[in-house]
Amino acid sequence: HTSRHNLAYWERKNYLGLGLGAASCLDNKRWVNVGTLAEYAEALQKGQAPKRETEELTTNQVLSEAAFLALRTTDGVEIEEYNKRYNVDFKKLFAAQIEKLLNQGLVEFGIKPKPMKEIPFPESPFPSTWDFTWGDNSGTVEEVPETPDIEVLRLTEKGIMLGNLVFEEFIIL
Repeated sequence: HTSRHNLAYWERKNYLGLGLGAASCLDNKRWVNVGTLAEYAEALQKGQAPKRETEELTTNQVLSEAAFLALRTTDGVEIEEYNKRYNVDFKKLFAAQIEKLLNQGLVEFGIKPKPMKEIPFPESPFPSTWDFTWGDNSGTVEEVPETPDIEVLRLTEKGIMLGNLVFEEFIIL
């Protein structure tokens, strides 16, 4: 199963944390809110953000995080998506690391499964009095257009057991 909450972190998406000690990330900026109610309330009363710690990430930190966080998922790093999002060539950027980890049997290149073509759509389980739309009520979801194969770099079984050793290889200083 996939934790949708954690998936936002692993995919390096922006997220906003509200409340005591909550963490947020917006592009290359991260911050954590203060941890006590008194500090939080005081900051809000002054019209200030209740931030305790802030950090601005370098390009290398963003590239590193995007790689090793994606490797925490079963899909791994979607090579083309990474290249487009960060305007780099993933395979060239991490060529030495990838070669080393391939030779150690910790990572492998593969193809991410394509989305299903058509999914049967069940009848709505909700009472008709609810203001709720259930698909287009046609009985099926629209077909997903043909997509090219999605090349990924992912952990092997051995790599899963030694994940932290793999992740540290992708840290660019």
